[in-house]
Amino acid sequence: MKRWVQRMGEAALIAVLLVSCLKSGFYFTVDMYPVWIGYGLLCFLMGTFALMLRVLTRSEKGAFPEAAFSLPEFMLLVSPFLLMTVYAVHWLLGSLSVQGSVNQLLRWGLYGLFAVSAFVIARRQGGRAVLAAAWHTVGGLLCASALLCVYGILQLPYAIAHTANPGISATGARLAGLLEYPNTFGMLMAAFLLERLFALPGSFRLKESAGMIRLLRGAIPLLPYAAALLLSESRGAWLAAGVALA
Repeated sequence: MKRWVQRMGEAALIAVLLVSCLKSGFYFTVDMYPVWIGYGLLCFLMGTFALMLRVLTRSEKGAFPEAAFSLPEFMLLVSPFLLMTVYAVHWLLGSLSVQGSVNQLLRWGLYGLFAVSAFVIARRQGGRAVLAAAWHTVGGLLCASALLCVYGILQLPYAIAHTANPGISATGARLAGLLEYPNTFGMLMAAFLLERLFALPGSFRLKESAGMIRLLRGAIPLLPYAAALLLSESRGAWLAAGVALA
C-alpha cells in the first residue's frame, strides 16, 4: 500500500509538470485551477496517510524517525510558503486586487507543494531516477516541440513571436515554444543546457566503454538545447547562462 501511494505521488508530479508545459507553464493561471486543487488535495491525502503510517509504526519509545534536513534545504522548502503567507496577510488586510492576491497565494502554494513533493521523492529509493526521468521528459517535450514548429512540422499558434522592432529581435521572430513567451522559454532552455554540460564531467570518470556511452547519451541533447536557446533571442537568458557557466 505504501509503495502504491509513493508511485501515485511520483506519477502526479510528472503529470503536473507535463500539464503545466501544455498550459504555457507554471506562471500562467489560465486552466490551471483544477490542477492546483487536485494536486493540493492529493498531497494532503498522501501527507495524512504518511502521518498515520508513522503513528502506527512508531518505535516503542514513541519517537518518530528523525528526518535529516540541512539549513539550505529547509530554507528552500519553506520560502514558497513564506511568500504564500505574505500574500495571504496582504489579502486579509485589504488588497487593491483581491483576485491578484488570491492567484499569487494559490500559485506559491503550488510551488511549495511541488518543491516538497520533489524533495520527498528524491529521498526515497529510486526517487532520483524518477525525477531525472521527469526532468528529461519535460526538457525534451519543450525543446522538440519548439524546433519542430520552426521547421513547420508542428503547428503551434503562438510558438514563434513575431515583431518588427529590431531592438527586441534582430530577425523579427523569437522562439517561444509551448510556453508562448521567449524570455521564459530561453531561461528554461539555458537551464536544461547547463544541466547537461555540468553532467558531462562525471562520464569521464567511468570505465572506457561505459563512460563513452554515457558521454554520447549526455551530449546528444546539447545541440537542440543550444539551438532553442539561441533562437529565443533572450539576451537575459544568454547572460544568465554565461554567468552560471563561468
